[in-house]
Amino acid sequence: MIRGIRSLRQPPQDIFIGSPSRGPIQDQLWRHCGREPLGPLTTVRAFNEALHGLGTELPQFPEHELYRTFRAAFPDTASVRFTHTDLHPLNIIISSSSCEVIGIIDWQESGWYPEYWEYVKTSFNFELSGRWHDYLDVVLTDPYEAEAQALGLYTSTGIFREFLQ
Repeated sequence: MIRGIRSLRQPPQDIFIGSPSRGPIQDQLWRHCGREPLGPLTTVRAFNEALHGLGTELPQFPEHELYRTFRAAFPDTASVRFTHTDLHPLNIIISSSSCEVIGIIDWQESGWYPEYWEYVKTSFNFELSGRWHDYLDVVLTDPYEAEAQALGLYTSTGIFREFLQ
């Protein structure tokens, strides 16, 4: 099921990052950081710059090595894929007789995002959910561990404090 969703592609001449209706990004990280709606964006680089820019209120931004390391972890050449953005245990329905995913709910944040975003956000969500992090590579078969670790490092600055409360 997840593989099928991740295989969706936009027409090459009409790439954008945003909600399915070509609207702003609905990902809650932006909403909880008190930012204006973002997008739709026309490049992965614009998305990466906006993600990096969430730290503008933090001390020593952008000169500190932490911010440069964070930004460098996100490739501007990533493809754009359809993404749920809020995969976590409460949104994934697993068969009681097997480990098969039989349903996914809670699609309001979904949209077109850089290919690494599903893994990064799922890793972030699974960190909040304890043991489920052990199943991340079962749920998503394309690991973007460097990007997930970079978001974890950025999170350690307190940037998403309101989101985590």
